[in-house]
Amino acid sequence: MWRRNKASNRCPAPGLSATLCAGLLFSMAAVAGPGGENSGPHETLKGSLYWYDGDLRRTVWVDADLSAEFTSPTTDGHEDTAPGLDPPMPAPVRQAGIRFWKVGQAIRPDEVAVRLSVSSSRRSSPVFRDTLSGGGPIRALPGGVIVYLDPSLPPAEIDAWLIRYPPNVVRRLPIGPHVYLIDTPPGLESLETANRIYESGEVIAATPNWWMERSRR
Repeated sequence: MWRRNKASNRCPAPGLSATLCAGLLFSMAAVAGPGGENSGPHETLKGSLYWYDGDLRRTVWVDADLSAEFTSPTTDGHEDTAPGLDPPMPAPVRQAGIRFWKVGQAIRPDEVAVRLSVSSSRRSSPVFRDTLSGGGPIRALPGGVIVYLDPSLPPAEIDAWLIRYPPNVVRRLPIGPHVYLIDTPPGLESLETANRIYESGEVIAATPNWWMERSRR
């Protein structure tokens, strides 16, 4: 199986995978979020995680004050309560398909998904920030990993890599040669799966399928 050379220059340009795929899947763009003027630590940012943007390792901070719930036309406006959570808030920038819950101070961020899982149709994710000051775009994880395989691989090696995933969880994306979306549950499993795939050395890039808020006009 092909292995990525650490010195390889074939990785997507920094930000390319996230930008292209966010535009394709969600029609979203990165913007500066609330708190960008404050250079000090944001009081509700409780921990950091990393992800790979091409071959760059980037850090995000968990906003322990918010949780994102991804909705559909059949769930929007319904199920407006969850144990221990305040009523859902509007998105900082109004967008269909997502709403935010205020997380109580006594609730750990990893407990929110459990409290929202009363209905199997509810999909939730922690909310992330790009800076410790709370600035930058609001991010969340609706599920999925975007994977770039080496375009020079022969079809037999592509098939050998893809066969480890059931056909119903892999979809080819029309944004370049051998780019695939692998389905995962929403939330941290998307980020952890992306990191595991990239760190295997078998792909050019693997990035979480980020949701990001639209530009403020």
